[in-house]
Amino acid sequence: MLESNWNETTVSDADFWSAVGTLELRYAVPSLLQSYVTIDTKNVSRNALYIDQVSQVSHKFISDFCCNSLK
Repeated sequence: MLESNWNETTVSDADFWSAVGTLELRYAVPSLLQSYVTIDTKNVSRNALYIDQVSQVSHKFISDFCCNSLK
């Protein structure tokens, strides 16, 4: 994804979420998105994936984490 010939139109959803998962799992680098899976309240026989932006509290944590880890 970070190569000089990177083109966002060639990145699939699966590639994107795989990269986010790798950053969070292997390197403990938080992303600016959060996701979770839970029961779909409209149809309890299936699950739903929710994706949201991180809250302001988390933005401060990310900022503090990044700035302090570089010192």
